[in-house]
This record gives sequence, C-alpha cells and structure tokens, in this order.
Amino acid sequence: MECTVPRAIYIIRQHIDEEFSNQILATMLYLDSIDDNKRLYFYINGPGDLTPSLAIYDTMESLKSPVGTHCVGYAYNLAGFLLAAGEKINKDLSRMKRFNAQQALEYGLIDRIVRPPRIKADAPRKDVGAGLDSWFFC
Repeated sequence: MECTVPRAIYIIRQHIDEEFSNQILATMLYLDSIDDNKRLYFYINGPGDLTPSLAIYDTMESLKSPVGTHCVGYAYNLAGFLLAAGEKINKDLSRMKRFNAQQALEYGLIDRIVRPPRIKADAPRKDVGAGLDSWFFC
C-alpha cells in the first residue's frame, strides 16, 4: 500500500490479508478524523480475503469521507466487492500514462505543486524531460 496523506490515495497491489487491512483501517480512520470532507481514493489491483475485506468495507461505510474506487488491473474475491462498494472514479486511466506536475494537477491526481522558493510559479517552463517534473503511473 502506498498512501500520500494530503490526498489519501491508496494503491492496493497485493493480497488483502489481516495485517494489510489493519494498516488500511488505521490510516482511513486517522485521515477521516483530520478532514472528513476529503475523498479517499482506492486503486485496486489484487485479491482479498473475506474477513479483512469486510473490515475495510465496514470502515468505508462508517466514514464521513467519501470513498472512490477504481480497478487498475484485476479485483477478484472480496476485492471486487470493495470495488463495487465505493463511489466510481470517473477517470479513464490507462495502464501506462505519463504526467508532468501541471498535468497531474489538472487531472486531479494531486492537490498542488510544491516548488522550491527559488522557482517562481510564473517562471517560463523548460522542456519537460527526465527528472522530478515527470510522473509515471502504472
């Protein structure tokens, strides 16, 4: 699981077992207590066991924060149930998509772009190439 706290994006790319679901539950409850208006995003690619997946589902239902789900590969067993339980994310993400920071902001994947103090927001852009300005999502 990877989670970026400001936007609460969960990328689930492993089997959902007891230990893994406990990590997700703790993070979901914590983030909901901080800001219950921010959407939590689940990108699911893998299977899920019965009890851990139902624990995640029960927590999703009890949160005030909306929970969006999207399948980025396969979601079978109870992971498919979690996929159906969340609000659908209406973004068409292909398996391979590249974003620079501005494109990721416009697409809704990030909340803001953080720049070092020496770079002004209205400074002319350089050609996008390798480095921190390029984003790669699978």
